[in-house]
Amino acid sequence: MGGRAQAVRDDSRPAPSAKGPGSSARRPEWHEKRVETTRSSRPDRLASFASSWKASGMVGRPRRNSDTSARSTLEGTPRRALDFLCGVASSAEIFGLLATAGYSKKVHEEGLRLLVGVAGCLETTVTEPRTSRTHEGAMRVLREWYRTVFRRLRVAAMRLFPEEARGLFANLDLSKSVDEALAARIFLERLDALGARSGLRTLFAERGFGRDEAARVGDAVDRTAPPRVAREARTRAGAKPDASKRDESRQARLEALRAWYVDWSETARTLLVRRDHAIRLGLARRKPRAQRETP
Repeated sequence: MGGRAQAVRDDSRPAPSAKGPGSSARRPEWHEKRVETTRSSRPDRLASFASSWKASGMVGRPRRNSDTSARSTLEGTPRRALDFLCGVASSAEIFGLLATAGYSKKVHEEGLRLLVGVAGCLETTVTEPRTSRTHEGAMRVLREWYRTVFRRLRVAAMRLFPEEARGLFANLDLSKSVDEALAARIFLERLDALGARSGLRTLFAERGFGRDEAARVGDAVDRTAPPRVAREARTRAGAKPDASKRDESRQARLEALRAWYVDWSETARTLLVRRDHAIRLGLARRKPRAQRETP
C-alpha cells in the first residue's frame, strides 16, 4: 500500500522539506506562483466590489432631511389611527385585551374625535404663487438689460475710467445670492452716489444709458420688491389673513392625534400575542405568499 500511494502522488509538486520552520530552505516554485496570483488579483476584486457598491446607489445617496421625515410621519398618523380604531371596533377579543390596560369606550371615542378633528381641517385656499405676473415681467426686463446694456457699460467704463469703474461694478456678477434685480438696484444706488458731474454718467449717457433708461430700469427694480409681490399674490389667490392660524390649528390636532396613537399602539404591541391581531390593527404586515409557502 505504501508503494502504491507513493506512485499516485503528484510528481509536479516536490515533497515538502524535512527541515523545520526555522530552516532557510527556499519555498517550492508552485507555492510562490500561487501567492503571487492571489496578491495580483486582490486589487481587481476590490475594484469590482467598489464598482458594484457604487452601482447599488448606496454611495452618494443624500440623507433624508429630519424635518421632512418627521412631517411625513405626522401626516401618516391619521391613516394609522383609522386602521387601529377600525381593528379594535371589529374584534371584541382585541378590545378585551386592551381593556386590561385601561382602554375603554371613552378612550375609543377620544381617538375618533381626534381623527375627525384632523379630517375636518379642509384647505380651501389656493397656494400662493411664488411670483406674480408683474414680478415676472420686471425680471424679464432686468435680465435683458443685464445681458446687453450692463455688459456694454462695464466694458466701456473699465477701459476709460478704470478707477471709478472698479468700485461701481464690484461684486455685481450673478450668483446664488445676487440676481439681476439686486445687481441692478446696487448699480443704480452706486451710480446716484457718484453725482451728476461724474465722467461715468456722461459716458453712460453717450452709450444709451441716460436718465430715461435709468428710470426704466429703476421702475423694473421697484416692481420686483417682495412686499408688492406678496400682496398681489394674495389678492389673486384669494388667500385669507387667517391661513397661518388654520395651519397652526391643523398642526396642533395632528400632534394630539399622534400622541394618542403612539400611546395605545405601543400598549397594544405589549399586550397582543397573536400576529393576526397586530395585522388587524395595522401594527404588522402580512408576509408575502412566497415566504409563507417556504418550508
